[in-house]
Amino acid sequence: MTHPSPTQGTHPDHRPGSGPGEALRAACVQAGVDSSEAELIRLAENALYRLPGGIIARVSRPGQLDTARREVMVSQWLQLQDFPVVQAITDLPQPIEVAARAVTFWRELPPHTRASPREIGVVLRRLHAMCTQGIDLPPTDPFVQVETRIASLTFLSDEDRQWLLDRAAQLRHQYASHPANPVCLVHGDPWAGNIVRTEAGPVLLDLERFSFGPPEYDLVVIAASHTSYGLLPTDQYRELVSAYGRDVTTWEGYPLLRNIRELRVTTYAGQVALDHPEAVDQAVHRLRCLQGQHGDRPWPGWRAVP
Repeated sequence: MTHPSPTQGTHPDHRPGSGPGEALRAACVQAGVDSSEAELIRLAENALYRLPGGIIARVSRPGQLDTARREVMVSQWLQLQDFPVVQAITDLPQPIEVAARAVTFWRELPPHTRASPREIGVVLRRLHAMCTQGIDLPPTDPFVQVETRIASLTFLSDEDRQWLLDRAAQLRHQYASHPANPVCLVHGDPWAGNIVRTEAGPVLLDLERFSFGPPEYDLVVIAASHTSYGLLPTDQYRELVSAYGRDVTTWEGYPLLRNIRELRVTTYAGQVALDHPEAVDQAVHRLRCLQGQHGDRPWPGWRAVP
């Protein structure tokens, strides 16, 4: 598990006394791991650090201990199924909880790039077809952390936060009354940064949203990049459809899951903006798109946040 380049230099925490770096150092002491040269790779949903010896440490936001346990368990189970997945280090105690943050340790991947749409389609087709015997997972929750994120977005007006809360409540109601679909193993966020290509082939990363749910939930992640944000060209989306064997945009439930995905990535951008102020404009832009201020989909101006 790694990313191509660090975002904040070599200091283990870019905000003195704020939490992730301190949690990392304390967890490394407990695990007997050297953190003196810890390098912050990325600060987003989790903080990722590169440690000596080919170790990647992942520090969660507070309150994610159960999620971290699930990530480690899923990694170990998928390895037993010979599924290409990032490897949790089994000879270290983990997860380690420090000040409500969960710290886990992973083997660094060899050099890699983002997977192609075709490769994503192949990986998802295999994942969704797997036998689920021997693994215990919660049901997919499309709204996990959404309201909490909205409440934290203090750079928005009260009116905008209320609009987002109302939108979430409306979509929750619609999702609850939607007919149940067959369930399978669901990754939860299978974009091209979470499925990467190594010399040995594709590898699955970021397992925190693994669950039992409808396969459409994964497919919508990529489809929305095409239909909502215009980030995935038509020819590349068709490659994914051909590899997977299905175009989820023709499914009658697509608009609902697409709307939920749009809300999730908007609140995620807002969460990122709390640590990266340069992302505030993008978070607000996404909100205005949802509010109908930038015309029809695909909306212009969407870009990745750190």
